[in-house]
Amino acid sequence: MLKVYYKNQTLNVDSNTTLEELKNRLELTDVYGAQVNNKIRELTFELTEPENEVLFLDLTHPQAVDIYEASLRYLVAMAFYHVFPEKKVRFSYYSSQSLLVRFENDAELTLEMFEKIQEKMQDLVAQKLKIEKKSFSLEKALEIYNTFGYDNKSKLLQQKPQKTVPLYVCGSYYNDMHQGMVPNTSYLTHYQLLYRSSSMILQFPQTFHQGKIPLFKEEHVFEKTLHQTSVWRQTAQTQNLHQINNYSLNPKKNFDLISIAEINHQRQLMEISRQIADKKNQIKIIHIAGPSSSGKTTLAKKLQLQLLAVGITSTLVSMDNYYLPLAEVPKTSDCATYDFEHIQALNIALFNQNINDLILHKKAIIPQFDFSTRVITHKPIEIDTQVLLVEGIHANNPALLPSLAREQKFKIYIAPQHQLSLDEHNPLHITDIRFLRRTIRDLKMRSTNILKTFDFWKSVREGEFRWIYPYQQEADYVFNSELIYEFNVLKPYLEPLLLEVPSMSPYFEKAQYYLKLLSWFDAWESDLVPHDSLLREFIGNSPFYQ
Repeated sequence: MLKVYYKNQTLNVDSNTTLEELKNRLELTDVYGAQVNNKIRELTFELTEPENEVLFLDLTHPQAVDIYEASLRYLVAMAFYHVFPEKKVRFSYYSSQSLLVRFENDAELTLEMFEKIQEKMQDLVAQKLKIEKKSFSLEKALEIYNTFGYDNKSKLLQQKPQKTVPLYVCGSYYNDMHQGMVPNTSYLTHYQLLYRSSSMILQFPQTFHQGKIPLFKEEHVFEKTLHQTSVWRQTAQTQNLHQINNYSLNPKKNFDLISIAEINHQRQLMEISRQIADKKNQIKIIHIAGPSSSGKTTLAKKLQLQLLAVGITSTLVSMDNYYLPLAEVPKTSDCATYDFEHIQALNIALFNQNINDLILHKKAIIPQFDFSTRVITHKPIEIDTQVLLVEGIHANNPALLPSLAREQKFKIYIAPQHQLSLDEHNPLHITDIRFLRRTIRDLKMRSTNILKTFDFWKSVREGEFRWIYPYQQEADYVFNSELIYEFNVLKPYLEPLLLEVPSMSPYFEKAQYYLKLLSWFDAWESDLVPHDSLLREFIGNSPFYQ
């Protein structure tokens, strides 16, 4: 017999008892995975250790949401295969905490087709079909992918061959979502499908909404940027990872892809400066806001140069300098640590006073905040420039400069809205690249190790949902700070850091996930990255940080 420690109970179970059997014995519902001796496990996992500390995971846990979302994608892909076997479905990109699903090559998805998919998904869920993980030889896995027409999966697997390939099998259907799965289709009842012209929106529960499905919001400013990025990626043939890795075949191709990505950033800078120039007699202040590690500071400094090129002078003010002394910073909801994402962690009254004075060309005493020592010094400044640039996570919050008319403000929202996928069914999460960027920057710029970055990240994400995302629609322009090549360049920096996460750390499983993700990418030398690239804000040697 084995011992199981669950909450305040000690249970005796037979060897090879599955977590699903244990869940049923405990009469638990709405759980989708478990943490066993600090490792994330599927509910099909069999217990074999003499002692097992078990924590079942519902949809308030991000690991359970990962399993649930992957299982939903599997269900959708299976429904499409059964109903429209001749067509290829793509999970395109995340928007409004949802996932855009459409046919490859923008083939039309009609309302009638959408309704057939809805009906098939409901039928598959009702059948309670078993989803079983099996291992196959490389040759057999490639044969299966080719049979199903999953060309991108096949090409990536040929680039990064494995001796054995895990696939999930449900009846006659085979696929892999690079994530754990639920035991059977009956678990997949929490989702919503919305029809959009030639596509559909897949909604699913979210951790930061207490495991509920958030209300879908039309985000027209973002949709424009996301659509432009999607069209651009299709044209450049960089939607799938195997296409990016193809550029590794010779250094000239590496340089070409890096140049294309940097030119895309420059194109956006030119668009912003043109829009500002068109209203230069109105605009007094330019706001640059966005979540952590989006590249706000580099964008602000490059925009200053771009504005100068069109005859507009500017002065940059960073909101990071307005952090309060530690004793005055609010605590997180559980009072475990300081909430540096809270708007009240900043001296907003002083900020508003300083900016209003500067706009009137009065002298202002600006604080200078040292992150390493948290010491605040002050510097008097006056400006004779045409506009002010303000950057910070809260820069688009209406609490800033309420006395200034909206038409005197130009608001920019920046975030990496990447649309890179491992293959047609496995889009990468937008937040992953920001976390990985921050991991490197925290170590290089703030001497913060990866475990501390993991510690902070939950608070950072909570702050984004509370303080940043509600105001993102305020933006006059959305700057997409993704760089197609950055996973390849970041890989050599990240792998040693991720390998340092000890097996007993609560972040071990997430570190392993990132290591597995990075294993699909070819490593590229950072020497190819231009000196003024936004990526250098994170990897170092940026001229904007001298």
